[in-house]
Amino acid sequence: MAKRIPGAMDAAIASVQAGLSPGAKTLALRLQTFVQKTTRQIAQRILA
Repeated sequence: MAKRIPGAMDAAIASVQAGLSPGAKTLALRLQTFVQKTTRQIAQRILA
């Protein structure tokens, strides 16, 4: 699941990004970065 979340997040943001305001785009990119970092850390903990 941790391997699939970043890709799903990328797809979700890509599908709505065109309709977002500049501020919302910034928020979406920050959220994307946070989700990728967090899922990577969780996956490492699980596999450790």
